[in-house]
Amino acid sequence: MKSPNPSNLRRVHSLPVSVVIPAFNSEAYIAEALDSVAQQTLPAAEVIVIDDGSTDRTAQIAGWLGAKVIRQQNLGVSEARNAGVRAATQPWIAFLDSDDCWFPEKLELQWRALQGCPEAGFCFGDWAIFDEKGTRFTQSLTRVPSYLEVSRKATEPPLVCCERHSLARRHLAGNFIAMSTLLVRKDLLLAAGLFDVNLSMAEDRDLEMRLMTISTAAVVERPVLRYRLHSGGASSNQIKMLLGRCAVADKVFAQPAAYPEGAVAYFRAEKPRLLRKAGVLMMEQGNFTGAARILRDSLRGRYAPLTHAYYVAARAFSLPAGRALYRAVRGLQHVLKKNQPANGLSEEIVRSAKA
Repeated sequence: MKSPNPSNLRRVHSLPVSVVIPAFNSEAYIAEALDSVAQQTLPAAEVIVIDDGSTDRTAQIAGWLGAKVIRQQNLGVSEARNAGVRAATQPWIAFLDSDDCWFPEKLELQWRALQGCPEAGFCFGDWAIFDEKGTRFTQSLTRVPSYLEVSRKATEPPLVCCERHSLARRHLAGNFIAMSTLLVRKDLLLAAGLFDVNLSMAEDRDLEMRLMTISTAAVVERPVLRYRLHSGGASSNQIKMLLGRCAVADKVFAQPAAYPEGAVAYFRAEKPRLLRKAGVLMMEQGNFTGAARILRDSLRGRYAPLTHAYYVAARAFSLPAGRALYRAVRGLQHVLKKNQPANGLSEEIVRSAKA
């Protein structure tokens, strides 16, 4: 489909874009998300909310606000996004999570960016981060070192066009794409294989890597999204994310042709580090049996003395006598923190005891 000339953007009634919003028990946020879509300076032709088995009023609110609502049993965010893509009637797909919000010029800026980068099949942008206390960061993308190393050319500030191989290489080093900023051709998503429903974490990064084997991207280096940061459960979520990235690594090993050049070598080196981080976090939670298993897998991928030391500690603390010793160490840590809060001595003693 031929895109409108950038100079005629204001005369376009709506963009050939389907907005896809997966939602599960999102009644507290869905109205704000949909309002941000409605406030676009260039509106999308279609808005689809996939209600992923919600037990609250998510679907009703979305329907009241004019969205097309697709209901399904609780199958997860990947199944929900895929259902939205398949149901979309427009050639371009814009993803938005139900607890995030777009800035009003999001779609207009991205459409202009794509006109200046005709070889691009998708576009992403910068994002601001906020929580219940307000905005924490006004910009995020342009703070990520791996993104700043991407070879790119400006078409008109703040719009740039990326060199595909450079984009794919630097993306391996660190994910810098917020899914709620992604605007992508539907045919490209279908060619890449959509979201992997077997991944519970890092499914976005997995798809992004597959997209980069097919196309390059345009970028809006200005915040187009307000990303909502939720508090609580950070440690558990971090473990899930680390193990999710390990699952992506296994996919890369099994299907190297579907991923960018260099992905296999990168994940061969990265997976043992990811497993070690997950194992250490498990130890901090007191899950020594699980930590020992994860750390053993890390050692199988690559031997490292530090990983071996953590593995030995996890095995020791998983025994009855070891668990008693660990509880004693934690108790000592609590007492020392209480009595000597200023000099940091307690942390040093506990680190020595754990070693």
